[in-house]
Amino acid sequence: MNRLFRLWAGRSIDPARIPLPGHISHHIIRRADERYRFLLGADIADFGGTLFCGWGNSRRDENDRWSVMRGCRSGDGGRSWGAAERISPPLFRGFSSSHGVFFPCGGRLHALVPQARYGIPGDSAYPGLRTVLMTLAPDGSAWQFSGVVIPEPFWPMARPQKSAAGNYLLPGIRCIGDKALPAVAVSDGERIDCWRIVEIPQPRRAGAWGEGGLLVDGSQVAFVFRNGWKDRPFARIAFSGDSGESWSETADTNLPMSPAKPCCGTLSDGRRYLIFNPAPDARDTLAVAVSAPGELQFRSICAIRHGKSPRPRFRGWGKECQWAYPSACEYNGALHIVYASSKEDCVLSVIPLDELK
Repeated sequence: MNRLFRLWAGRSIDPARIPLPGHISHHIIRRADERYRFLLGADIADFGGTLFCGWGNSRRDENDRWSVMRGCRSGDGGRSWGAAERISPPLFRGFSSSHGVFFPCGGRLHALVPQARYGIPGDSAYPGLRTVLMTLAPDGSAWQFSGVVIPEPFWPMARPQKSAAGNYLLPGIRCIGDKALPAVAVSDGERIDCWRIVEIPQPRRAGAWGEGGLLVDGSQVAFVFRNGWKDRPFARIAFSGDSGESWSETADTNLPMSPAKPCCGTLSDGRRYLIFNPAPDARDTLAVAVSAPGELQFRSICAIRHGKSPRPRFRGWGKECQWAYPSACEYNGALHIVYASSKEDCVLSVIPLDELK
């Protein structure tokens, strides 16, 4: 595919003029502290009426050798949150963890967590990268290690979705050297301990960094992801017509997007949503675009955040003012969106579904 795909159906987007919804609330889930000064990659899931939020924590610098995935829970719809808990396995033989994704499946809550020898020099940005499966104990008391499920250098980026073929599709990045190429892990049917990687054809270009998510409609699947820092500041897209088994070459779109991970999904009424940073070179505005039911093109947009986030309180590599790396779930008639503020704090914004017009 060489042509430009019209992912945005409206006029050109001016990030500064994107309207805010009439009703939106913001809540702080977790603040950086002296022990963990860095936070990124929040995820949120509804499991049994309880909201679970997870994120990647580092002691000082992004993905340092003491990094973990931690999280907390809310029993009141996100108004208050419990104490932080560790989700990832303990540090072991140089392997630490980063931000992963929740996966409710088979009556259990799982987390797919990337592990690597972060902070240790090697021939890759993430030496030894692999994905492990963590499972919440039946009594909810602790997270249990269920094994290495993807030994290849793959980092999960969004919650798996079931395809028309009965497999689960897990979007992520395949990290080779200094590149992070878009890829999808496909489960062996209902087995979530066995995955194979399907690569997505990518034009030769510098700076590829394929963080994104999937929009699934039967056997038709679209992978929407960010561009690299050296490429055009627009979203990219790839398509599969056979439940993720093969893919078109990735293509440019007309939707402006900063080089930052977007989040996408489908609401219960059939509308698609895409949460992203629309400015070409900054993460100061965070917005959500919405389609008509059953459509792939996005037709309306509202802002979640405008302007710069608070300045970082702690020093560390990779930090600057930003609202970034969102995830979302529909809960109790509203879209619950989590993201990082200045790569230090985890924030929740709640927008009623009838505000997304």
